[in-house]
Amino acid sequence: MFETADLLLTPTTPGPPHGHDGPGSRINTALTWAFNLSGHPAISIPAGFDSCGLPVGLQAVARHGREADLVAAARAVLQTHPIECFGPNPPR
Repeated sequence: MFETADLLLTPTTPGPPHGHDGPGSRINTALTWAFNLSGHPAISIPAGFDSCGLPVGLQAVARHGREADLVAAARAVLQTHPIECFGPNPPR
């Protein structure tokens, strides 16, 4: 895959986060586990908020040894699409 692309972009998770009481009936597997196993460097970049004010993350994955590409990608995303620290429903 990395022969034709420098970075792979995915959502960090496929759905909204669960509450502090645990997942309950909501199953939400992070899309990070495969890269933890493969050893590919990855970063979760804040990507804004959903319609409920919950944070959304963009995961970038790079070739082995290319951590600098991830930092550059995160910097570029946040410089061109800055987000506020808190969404429409800030913590109280």
